[in-house]
Amino acid sequence: MKNKKNIIISIMLMVIGLGLIIFGLIDFGYISVGKLKGSITDETASFQASIGCEKTTIEVGETTTCMVSVDVGSNTILGLNGKISTDLNTISISNIDSVPNGWTCLGKDPSDVIGGAVIGPSDEYAQTGVVNVFSFNITGTEEGSTDLELVPYAQKLNVADSSTTHDITATPTTITVSNGESPTPEVVDTSLKSLSLSSGTLTPTFNKGVMSYTASVANNVDKITVNAVPTDSEATVTGTGEKALNIGENTIEVVVKKEGGTDKTYTIVVTRSADDQDIAQTDLKNITITNGTLIPAFDKNVTEYVIEIDPNTAEIGISAEPEFETSTVRGAKTINVKDSAEQRITIEVTDSKGNVKKYFIQTRAKTIDTECVLTSEFYGIDNLDLLITKVDLEDSDETIASRIKASCGTIKVSDNKLILTYINGKTKTYVIERSWSPKTGNDRVNYIAIMGGIILLIGVALFIFNKKQDK
Repeated sequence: MKNKKNIIISIMLMVIGLGLIIFGLIDFGYISVGKLKGSITDETASFQASIGCEKTTIEVGETTTCMVSVDVGSNTILGLNGKISTDLNTISISNIDSVPNGWTCLGKDPSDVIGGAVIGPSDEYAQTGVVNVFSFNITGTEEGSTDLELVPYAQKLNVADSSTTHDITATPTTITVSNGESPTPEVVDTSLKSLSLSSGTLTPTFNKGVMSYTASVANNVDKITVNAVPTDSEATVTGTGEKALNIGENTIEVVVKKEGGTDKTYTIVVTRSADDQDIAQTDLKNITITNGTLIPAFDKNVTEYVIEIDPNTAEIGISAEPEFETSTVRGAKTINVKDSAEQRITIEVTDSKGNVKKYFIQTRAKTIDTECVLTSEFYGIDNLDLLITKVDLEDSDETIASRIKASCGTIKVSDNKLILTYINGKTKTYVIERSWSPKTGNDRVNYIAIMGGIILLIGVALFIFNKKQDK
């Protein structure tokens, strides 16, 4: 009887030991307990939602079908949280239908308009790639136009997997409702979008509604190039290109034509001076920029410019060439923009008679579409909360720094903090959370599993000993 009790105790010890081993391995990451199919694995992905309709222009009383979809790429999702926003005076909504097999559309109240989550009951219904979430019908009720837009519901616009959510962006679709009357005949535009000369300045400044201009050039300018761009790309333009100039007045006609429209003629009278003394020779031939972008593109008749500077640029170079060899240029130089991106530069052109013309350049920091962020193939990066996770206890500061990339600026790691420094000296501080990470170091000891192994061995030994005692 005593041996039976001991055998039971030894079996219990074996069960406990085996349980500790399994628990330790699962907890330590050696054994996976299974993963639901709904899984957002690429947390840096940009998920784009859209609303596609069979027709975007409908008549009053006409109905068409629209579909809400979201592109999640290689990720899989189990639901979408959002609602449709639109003007219910222009269209009405009906026949809301959940599309993915087994999914459910909650809050199908057209007065809301469509609200709530669209979810799958289990991972069996997880969707990947371009997911068609739900469809609905719209009917034109009043002439006008309105945007169909996916907006947050309960302060959220996101997709979800089995355990997490991921914010999404949405592109609106414009619906136009007409009353069924014949459209207004198309107006044929035969105006010019731009008109310019290779030498001289148009007076007055070009305006597509002004048909007559004058310009003056120096005696040494014996030809001129006329450039013109039509407002309608399908219109034809004649009278452009290189033109020979006589001393005195030269009349140039630029004609714009398009079938169904009225021809328009722009007239330019260019006066070539009989003596160079009469014309100021203060134009620039070009402005060249290094490490920056000149806005707008150089035109000798434009005197105000902007240079956009990338965040990591420390200096820019500005050079300028006069149109006339006898003229001199001052103010073109190399500028240090590391400490201040906002500067104003004046370039002066002086001709042999002392006439002066000034060009102005304003420097400014280039607008970046996305904020400077950190990424890593080894660690978890939370740029919103400035947190770095999944960092091994044994990783040195140098190792951490080498495994993290910054989209701009430089990084430094010290005392479990990462400092991201921009070129202008501003900084961001990320907190580093360290933890055991068996997936990057399986040689480490798992004490829970070892303890379970010891208990299991004791149980086995007791079991064998008691079995021998029974004999």
